[in-house]
Amino acid sequence: MPIAVEFTREGVIFVLLSLAIGAAAVNTGNNVLYLIFSLMLGMIVVSGIASRRILQGLQPTLQFPDHLFAGIPSLCYISISNTKKTFPSLAIRFAVRDPKFTSISRHFFYIPAQNHASGYARFLFPRRGIFTLREMELQTQFPFSFFLKIRRYFLDQPVRVYPRIYRFSEDILSRFSEGILRESPYRGDSQQLLHLRDYNSRDSSKRIHWKASARAEKLLVKEYQREQGRDLYLYFDCFPEDPRDPTFESAVSFLASLAFLFKEKEIDARIVLPGNVFDTAISIIPLLSYLAEWNGKDSPNEKLELPESPEMVVLQLRSRRISSRLRLVSSGARNLYVEDWQHLMREDSTIEI
Repeated sequence: MPIAVEFTREGVIFVLLSLAIGAAAVNTGNNVLYLIFSLMLGMIVVSGIASRRILQGLQPTLQFPDHLFAGIPSLCYISISNTKKTFPSLAIRFAVRDPKFTSISRHFFYIPAQNHASGYARFLFPRRGIFTLREMELQTQFPFSFFLKIRRYFLDQPVRVYPRIYRFSEDILSRFSEGILRESPYRGDSQQLLHLRDYNSRDSSKRIHWKASARAEKLLVKEYQREQGRDLYLYFDCFPEDPRDPTFESAVSFLASLAFLFKEKEIDARIVLPGNVFDTAISIIPLLSYLAEWNGKDSPNEKLELPESPEMVVLQLRSRRISSRLRLVSSGARNLYVEDWQHLMREDSTIEI
């Protein structure tokens, strides 16, 4: 595999200095200058031979996490195997410099012969989509930093990046889930008190009901109800004329964030997109995978008749900046509109996975 060469700043200075000394030696005939010139040329040759030898017999591998989210820093796993029998590799830098991919870099000081070195590197995808890793590099400036020697490895590895997920407060949850939750006779994590029971060593002291414990002269803890939802349908209705409109990207991230919130709070919901329905009770991964590459070109322009059911709650996600294209008609279901949501999506509210 061919090795590319790039000059470093030090290398440019050294080569120019060598040429100047060589020219002075020829003009003056000074043997000392000839000796210095030959030593400098020898250092350049030794640098090239050593760095080429170091890059031989190396095989890198790069592994990404199964689930990646835009705007959230993640770690990838890098491993470099040295197949040479006796010669170790020093001062190796793994790099991904593809402008259509994210930047990745990791240094490895020492890779023993017939062994491997591995580590993690931090990276971030600023936007969602399907990105293809086509090239990765191993670089070295050993031993004199005159040249950057590069060995490139070509591959075809797709990476799926989900939309950015934002964290919403409990107040936002109650605002957008109005009428969805109802009382349940089972234990759970809601704010509605179910009953009191005796304290045991595994209970948190935060759940102790001190007034009731004082009256009963024993420790009692609070049990809360489990939130039980009605039939919730969320319709996406935010289709700008230009799919590159930032409002569409924000709406996709907001939709993914709502689905993440519903799944986290165990609220069963069906996300309705043109030609697709996703159930958060099963998994949100199919929805996130679909949204990773969805361009919104299959936008609807139709009137939908919804079933007449008092147990059905319909959320319609739309924006005041964009004309609504979806007309939902139902005399029994409860219709709610989610329009004022852009201000909720702040950089400091991005979740950490």
